[in-house]
Amino acid sequence: MAPAAQAGVRPGEGGRRTVKVMPHPVRGQAIIEVQALQAGTYHFRLLNMQGDEVLVFSIPVMQPGTYFQAVDLGELPKGPYLLIEHDGSRRESSSVIIVGP
Repeated sequence: MAPAAQAGVRPGEGGRRTVKVMPHPVRGQAIIEVQALQAGTYHFRLLNMQGDEVLVFSIPVMQPGTYFQAVDLGELPKGPYLLIEHDGSRRESSSVIIVGP
């Protein structure tokens, strides 16, 4: 299962990097929002509660700003997941709850 293409970018003004998953809870497709502080590649891993990696994808960042990635989660079983993002130096995690296709 491959994530869909990047949906958009907004220029950033610095500040703290954050990752958001919308909507929450997720039914089918989710939008991942990353507020990037620097250029680089932001890597994501989605883990189920047993610690199994169920999805891996990356978002390339050309400049600081807010980036969006559409991801189809409709084929995954309902339940809680953990989304882990890392850029090589920092790591951030977010909870994801899938409620249906």
